[in-house]
Amino acid sequence: MIANFVLNGLEEAAFINCKKTQQVNIIHTAMKRSNEKEKAAGAGKYVKVVRSKMSLVVSRILVRFADDFIVITTDERDIPIVKANIKSFLKARGITINEEKSRVFK
Repeated sequence: MIANFVLNGLEEAAFINCKKTQQVNIIHTAMKRSNEKEKAAGAGKYVKVVRSKMSLVVSRILVRFADDFIVITTDERDIPIVKANIKSFLKARGITINEEKSRVFK
């Protein structure tokens, strides 16, 4: 029961300094013929590379159960930030992460 009180606020503290969205470059090839005559004849060269940017929302969650928790994120770059945030949060409360039990799964 005490662990629940000590860990209150961990959910918010874990994701400080993590980006809410992630800019990604999408590269796709649009097929386009070079002129109208070639289009009509069904001939001509293709290939025009189109680059566009999208913002994707990065999903992340921290699930607590008693004195344990798991962090799930769609962005691997969050892992060192989240780990440092959690260590700082726990250190302020006199607690440490058991490194032998802690793992990162991909």
